[in-house]
Amino acid sequence: MKSILLSFLFIISFAAWSQAQISAEEKKSLQLEIKTFGRNLPTYKAFKDSVNTMNNRLNLIKTDATKIASELAKKRNEVRDKEAAIQALQVQIAELEKNKGSNTGSGRNIVFKLQIAAFEKNSQLGSFLEKYPKFVLYETDPSDNMKKYTIGYFRHYFEAKQLEKFLTDMGAKVFVVGYENGKRVNDIKKLTDGYL
Repeated sequence: MKSILLSFLFIISFAAWSQAQISAEEKKSLQLEIKTFGRNLPTYKAFKDSVNTMNNRLNLIKTDATKIASELAKKRNEVRDKEAAIQALQVQIAELEKNKGSNTGSGRNIVFKLQIAAFEKNSQLGSFLEKYPKFVLYETDPSDNMKKYTIGYFRHYFEAKQLEKFLTDMGAKVFVVGYENGKRVNDIKKLTDGYL
């Protein structure tokens, strides 16, 4: 047993020693460099200075790499959060599409919007907005000579009221309007089943 253990230790020692060995040519080259530096102090100092400079550069690069890695992690978290928000919105869109035809058991299609402006059909602003239909959403009420511009699409009155309050607090003059089956209803109380 002792002989096996000794043989094993010898093999491990020999393997470590052989890996630590350098070629004779490398050894001569290194010895020559050591002698050159020993005799030429300015060269040795320049070498040490260049090593220190390179170490400083390396430290700066490591610091920059750490900062970049941190920023990358932040951006990845932001992307993950945005993707989660997009998924949540897609679920809401799908739910709205599913419920689009009815928001009460009675088959009524009730929607609330915020009216932000109303202009005569021939006004200059009206013609400007006609050139850019994606600028705002608008509804034309054929019963009068007005184009009424609205934003939002709410199934519940109180959601529309929250946006109205937010915009009013910011100084906008807006109000909630209601639609049933695509037609504007002047008396919102009829659409809210008396919970106003």
